[in-house]
Amino acid sequence: MASLAPQLAVCFCCLTALMAAPQSAPAPSFDDIVRRAGDAVDRNPEESVKLYQQALAMRPAYVDGWLYLGAGLYQLHRYAEAGDAFQKGIHLAPQNGTGWGFLGLCRYELNEPAEALKAILEGEQLELGGNQMFGAAVRTRGAQILLASGSYEDALKQLTPLSIAAISPPQAVEMAGLAALRMQAPLATLTPEQLAMVKLAGQAEWAAMAHQVKEADTSFHDLIAKYPNERGVHFAYGTFLREDDPKASEAEFERELSIDSKNAQAFVELARLRITAGGTPDSAIAPARGALQLDPHNALAHAVLGHALLEKGEAANAIAELEEATKLAPNELATRTDLAAAYHHAGRLADALKEEAYVTRLRERQEFGTHSFLARRLPVSGGAAAK
Repeated sequence: MASLAPQLAVCFCCLTALMAAPQSAPAPSFDDIVRRAGDAVDRNPEESVKLYQQALAMRPAYVDGWLYLGAGLYQLHRYAEAGDAFQKGIHLAPQNGTGWGFLGLCRYELNEPAEALKAILEGEQLELGGNQMFGAAVRTRGAQILLASGSYEDALKQLTPLSIAAISPPQAVEMAGLAALRMQAPLATLTPEQLAMVKLAGQAEWAAMAHQVKEADTSFHDLIAKYPNERGVHFAYGTFLREDDPKASEAEFERELSIDSKNAQAFVELARLRITAGGTPDSAIAPARGALQLDPHNALAHAVLGHALLEKGEAANAIAELEEATKLAPNELATRTDLAAAYHHAGRLADALKEEAYVTRLRERQEFGTHSFLARRLPVSGGAAAK
């Protein structure tokens, strides 16, 4: 029988070599990778991104991982990849307001303003995660998008919570000035004189939004004194005076139209003031029609004209205007209420009842607040004019 010694010697040598060879380190755990990724978020975004990608390869349903990955990619200006990461996080957690806000910022950087605004508004419904400074940045971007499209009132609504909270991100006050003056030009294109006017208008509007009436009035007086013949100045002051001093407001809108006869919104405001301040329907009809000649798709102009015609007893003509207004702005409570009344006057009882039911649902929805998460989900449908 052959000796086993040589074979045992070989096995022993192999075992010795194996024990002497460097052992591979154990694979890092998911928790360790996440900890290292979190430590690198501010210090080294590139490293953080790589680590979160590793973590997500291990656990694709890790919601925070997708959001932190998106934030890191956003810091690196890799906006398309960041948007994809945020979308995956939102798919897993649709109620995450931070994710929606960041997605809106990404879409803006990718030159997709409509999609950006949609995501921003969705995030606002969810309070943008509760971070004030992040919320301020997102709201300011939303206001910028709305200004570029000429949606001045909506831009001011974006900025109002910031003025109330005394948070003023860079250029937010100037954006308020642009909106108040109904100026669509980007700030970077303004002359020094125009920029000075916009800043002063912004200070006045910022104070007004924060309900600092005395400070706002002082700034508006300074604005009028320095720029008495500039377009938009008297419109801005007239808007400020609208609730507390209708007669003075009406005078400011008339002054605005003497400077800029093509200001459709000044015509609308003049018509609205005349009909609500006890004037005759005819006194409102002319400026409302003047507005529609300049801007046929102005929902408020159609609504004011319809209200005036209804007051005058012209139900059929009123219905035509009010139905057009509801097509352009479906959820305006006052317009829908007028439309229900016009249907009654015209003897269209079934349409009137349907419209009244719509008004009831709309009022219930609005009781939750314009930016409420619940309000967004209350069903509002079935108005007579919404066919």
